Amino acid sequence: MERLIKLLKDNKDVNDYRISTEKTHSYQLFFVKKHLETNRLVDSIKVEVTVYVDVNGYRGNGKFTYDEVDTDEEIIENIKEAVFNAKLALNPYFELPKAQDKPIELESNLKDRDFKDIAEDVAKAVFANDMDDVLYSAATEIFLNKVETKIINSQGLKNEEVRYFGEIELIPSYDTKEKEVEVYHMMRFANFDIDAIKEEVGEVLKVVKDRYNAIDLPKNLGDINIIIDGDEVAEVFDYFAEDLNYGTKFTKSNLFELDGSVQGNDVKGTPLSMSMAPYYLGAARSRSIDADGITLKEHKIIENGKAVSRWGSNTYAYFIGEKNPTGELPVIIVAKGDTPFKEMAKKPYIRCVRFSAMQMDRLSGLVGGEVRLGYYFDGEKEIPVTGFTFTGNLHELKGMMQYSEEEVTYASYHGPKYILLPKTQII
Repeated sequence: MERLIKLLKDNKDVNDYRISTEKTHSYQLFFVKKHLETNRLVDSIKVEVTVYVDVNGYRGNGKFTYDEVDTDEEIIENIKEAVFNAKLALNPYFELPKAQDKPIELESNLKDRDFKDIAEDVAKAVFANDMDDVLYSAATEIFLNKVETKIINSQGLKNEEVRYFGEIELIPSYDTKEKEVEVYHMMRFANFDIDAIKEEVGEVLKVVKDRYNAIDLPKNLGDINIIIDGDEVAEVFDYFAEDLNYGTKFTKSNLFELDGSVQGNDVKGTPLSMSMAPYYLGAARSRSIDADGITLKEHKIIENGKAVSRWGSNTYAYFIGEKNPTGELPVIIVAKGDTPFKEMAKKPYIRCVRFSAMQMDRLSGLVGGEVRLGYYFDGEKEIPVTGFTFTGNLHELKGMMQYSEEEVTYASYHGPKYILLPKTQII
């Protein structure tokens, strides 16, 4: 590393630099149905170097990867190429972050045991659910990861973190002589909970079975509530988070101003309170530092429906004159709502759980998408349905949305499990 830094300093065109080292230790299992096909241990190191070049008051950057086996001549050539690329894409000038406070330690029980033992317990939890020749997981892949990240720059910043997370990739299938239905599902976790894994796998197996049995949505349902259930809940709340990012303000594409309402003047639904955070227990994308090496801390952006602050990267913070950048915070935390699901369920609704792709456009307000599996509640029972699209506009709905008391944690989100959207159109 000292050799690399010396060669960076020797190049007079390099005004600043950042070096990010990522060391990954991964234990992996690959199953076909319930049969273990492969187990694999992977250790890797990636060193990414970013050089910053100043030209006439502007700043550009270029990147290359570094390996200890590289010769001096190879490193010098890589630096020259990165400098050339930096001069081709210039932005307004910005400064790199300086030395930071010590980051938080990311909690995870994955660090307490050998990955091999944990992976075996994860596999047992997955296959504890009832599976047979009709209902089964055609392929299951389990990954347990330890990632050590160190970031230094030419302004004296030295920061590091260790994070642990797991991933379970499933392709559950419901297969009969008449037809076969498959779904894809990725589970991510930063804390091992055997009961939570069993429960989620059971829910996914139910989803594929209900996909198989789903009927077309009845026509002419009129004005009916839509309930979002699943990862897409986080996408709806991202509508607000993205708007309060420094980058959105810099590009003048923001809709909300500080001290103003993010839900409009006539809020009939749940008042919104939201923070951006580095960490929530179990959220797999938790980080204690960002790509620039900034130490991350929880940061409130919305309080009772009012925008109270912005958040984002060091670069965009500099562009808009923000002196204390939050860094790129990975987790959205939303205060739970005041409506239990049983209250939402007093009227007919369609609960949407699987989309081909959720549509979200912040500027137009468009929200919706093709629903591959939903549940139509006719006032008495839920019926699995498919083959329809719903569409609405968050500019109009944002003051009428209801958020559930029930909470859930996903990879980069903690908050209400359900969102109720009134007055949407079914296609």
